[in-house]
Amino acid sequence: MTIGTRTRRGSVRQALGVTAAAAFTLVVVAVAPTTAGATWPGSNGRIAFDRSTDTTSQIWSMNGVTNGHGVQLTHLGSNDSPSYSPNGGVIAFDSDRTGVPQIWLMGAGGGDQRNISPDGNCSVYPSFSQNGRSIVFVHYPDTTCTGNPDL
Repeated sequence: MTIGTRTRRGSVRQALGVTAAAAFTLVVVAVAPTTAGATWPGSNGRIAFDRSTDTTSQIWSMNGVTNGHGVQLTHLGSNDSPSYSPNGGVIAFDSDRTGVPQIWLMGAGGGDQRNISPDGNCSVYPSFSQNGRSIVFVHYPDTTCTGNPDL
């Protein structure tokens, strides 16, 4: 009988411990700040991320092992969702600088920014393929980024 009591007490303690851990996890998840989108490059050791202000979001780049503030790569419109090419030489991102979010490319240093969207409709969340020859992104059939998107 004593063994049975210890087992039940142990089970109760274990259940309380699991419940407390789950409650702590829920609290941490509920109060944790949202994360910024960031991407690791191929070989140049830098990360690209979007940093939001009250009115816009811009793409920044920094060395992933230092605590520096980074370099702002975009300045026009609101720019989000950076994605490095596998070799680290190009960044794809979405920008609303033409009035509608569309897919843009730029060099890793911020130069040579150009729109590559297939049309004037909304295109967002670009990501390079592993070989760097293709970019997948979400494409909406309108300019409002609503409805059923295509990939």
